Amino acid sequence: MTTETLERTRWQISVDQAACTGTGMCVHAAPAFFQLVEGKAQALCASADADGRLLDAALNCPVEAIRLTEAGTGRVIAPEL
Repeated sequence: MTTETLERTRWQISVDQAACTGTGMCVHAAPAFFQLVEGKAQALCASADADGRLLDAALNCPVEAIRLTEAGTGRVIAPEL
């Protein structure tokens, strides 16, 4: 995905609370988008402009609890299926 494409795309952000183990890797990678609440990751917003930090958080989640989908199309951005 190019920088230009990232700038024009909006992503939906979701966290599978049952899968999350609370490692905090997402908070470290993207503190503007995630926080830990009672030991589980929580997205600070339901959607956001595409951002490399969000992608890093989703791709580095050890249990793949973070899902990013393209708003409008529903295409899964991460984790890759």
